Amino acid sequence: MHTQNISLICFPHAGGSNATYNGWGGCLSETIRRIKPRCFDGPAQRARFTDVGSLSAHIAEQLSHENQPLALYGHSMGAVLAYEVARELSIRNTAQVAHLFVSGRRAPQLAARLAPIHDLSDQAFLNELLAYGGIPDAIGTNSRLLNTLIPIIRSDLALLEAYQFRPMHTLTCPISAIYATHDPVVESGELMAWKERTTGDFNFHELSGNHFFHCFRPQELIDIIHHSLSASGTKRIECKNFV
Repeated sequence: MHTQNISLICFPHAGGSNATYNGWGGCLSETIRRIKPRCFDGPAQRARFTDVGSLSAHIAEQLSHENQPLALYGHSMGAVLAYEVARELSIRNTAQVAHLFVSGRRAPQLAARLAPIHDLSDQAFLNELLAYGGIPDAIGTNSRLLNTLIPIIRSDLALLEAYQFRPMHTLTCPISAIYATHDPVVESGELMAWKERTTGDFNFHELSGNHFFHCFRPQELIDIIHHSLSASGTKRIECKNFV
């Protein structure tokens, strides 16, 4: 079966980076090429951006010369960025967005249920992150790693919590929303509301896992991406040894 080549861009959660998805490489179909925006190489690369709009416009500019269709996947903060990049590319009409995948984040038109936390004291900030599952368990008990990550997460959340939804443009590409059944950050209805952001097809998927299912149980998510991009007929490699 012939399957069109496609480029996949993965947008990380707050505090994440391109390395969040490095384990996916051996699991993706040979027809899917992963692009890694440099602004996700590390926190220093995105520290100069003061709002979601400027960061998404920067990424859209980098992707605007891509000849292959693009698939965007974003988790939590990354879902907002992926949506805004898709919106920007659609307005520019410079690159084809074939599919938008989102997880771990309410639809952008919905009001926040949780109060902003980026300006809390370090301990209060950490307590809130732990309470809502915003830090993986293995990291939450590592004080040295926490001291490194907290300023990065705080900076990312400052961008995210200041985000203002702009309703003037609706996507035409398909959107797939993936809900983890034990995610304390987002409710299933909030993910279902992503269907309002496109005039194209909408698919809702429910998987077992917590807020970080995309890191620690990614195979089912990757299978959804493969199936949605009609890449399931190509050779598939089992994903193993995620860290």
